Amino acid sequence: MVVLEKILMAERVGRRVNSAVAESNLFEMECVHVGNLVGCLRPMLHDLVAYISAASPPLYDRPIVRIVIEVSKNLERALTLVWKCKRCTLFRRFVTGKHATDFPRIFALLDSSIADMN
Repeated sequence: MVVLEKILMAERVGRRVNSAVAESNLFEMECVHVGNLVGCLRPMLHDLVAYISAASPPLYDRPIVRIVIEVSKNLERALTLVWKCKRCTLFRRFVTGKHATDFPRIFALLDSSIADMN
């Protein structure tokens, strides 16, 4: 049942990413794209929970745990990046160049998470 806890934790992070996307002020288009990718992952996590709950013989869950841990890390990274975009101070606007280069990496990580979940 450790798998279900990790999946539900990843689902909570996904909800937090979506709420942070709604509050973002900087890089709005990129944040919306991150939100769309996270939106693709959330139903996959729900389906995985349903699949694990319905499995009558016990599953060998080590590969599932590894994938869910990696998805969870990628969702945390996405949350951190999108959360940084919702702060809108004058100093932050001058120092946002680093965040602009982080979006393609997050897009690639979330795409690989979607592929792993498939």
